[in-house]
Amino acid sequence: GTTRVTDLKQKKGYRLCGDVNFNSVAPHCKAITPVPGGVGPMTIAALLHNTLEASEQHV
Repeated sequence: GTTRVTDLKQKKGYRLCGDVNFNSVAPHCKAITPVPGGVGPMTIAALLHNTLEASEQHV
């Protein structure tokens, strides 16, 4: 997940951070992705791909 943290140094006035301390848990994980920059775009691409395949099979 993500958390919006107030950061007045940023133009938007906030920054996004993950819900765990990435550096402390990374050595204990087989796989981990940072926030932002995780697997969200790949998840969306896979969902779109599957939706298009399903629509082609339906026609």
